[in-house]
Amino acid sequence: MFAIPDDPLPSAAQARADHIGLIAIFAGDGTVSAAVDALEGWEGELLILPGGTMNLLSRKLHGNAEPEAIVERAFGPAARRATLPLAEGCGVRSLVGIVAGPTAAWGEVREDMRQRDLGGLVESVPDALQETLQGEPVTVDGVEGAFQAIFIDPQEDALAANAFNAATAAELLQHGWAWLRGDFREGPQTPLLCARTLTLRRDGDIDLLVDGEQARVASPCRFTLGRSGLTSIATGGE
Repeated sequence: MFAIPDDPLPSAAQARADHIGLIAIFAGDGTVSAAVDALEGWEGELLILPGGTMNLLSRKLHGNAEPEAIVERAFGPAARRATLPLAEGCGVRSLVGIVAGPTAAWGEVREDMRQRDLGGLVESVPDALQETLQGEPVTVDGVEGAFQAIFIDPQEDALAANAFNAATAAELLQHGWAWLRGDFREGPQTPLLCARTLTLRRDGDIDLLVDGEQARVASPCRFTLGRSGLTSIATGGE
């Protein structure tokens, strides 16, 4: 058993040397994504369980099922094996999705929620609101307009890019409420395009949330649809 962050993530070589055929991960999206990167090349199977605040990757594989139900179904006839699509580019890889643009500031809100830091929320929520309204927007090559945030969702055959809408007070409140409830995808958004590659641009660096973890890349940044080499157990999905 590995307890993150006290223990280092297991590597493919370590899992192979210990003859491990199945690894279950009970963690949030960021830790799961890091574990997948560390285990790349391992020939075993991964069982991803919801242990974070959003658990979007677990929901892709298992729907809204609780960990106990997922474990029970994982060893039943309905379980299937799957390799996961990912978005990669500019030195980052994402299994769950990438939020690009000023709205990535809501990652601070997410972190304060995860730490149950009420004092931090008093500061991070207004800061996120201000950045969402006033931050430099992001554009996508081939799409008209500029956007406060773009969500890149790696799907089976393409990267789906949606723009978050936060142009009015009502949309902004809806967007913030979606983050506070734990799933930013429930906020108002507009489909932009589906493609195997897409390029983002912004004046200055582009702020990102990569599987829920904050990052920053230079503009322009080109993302491509890829696929993880690991095999995951799926029992349902959204």
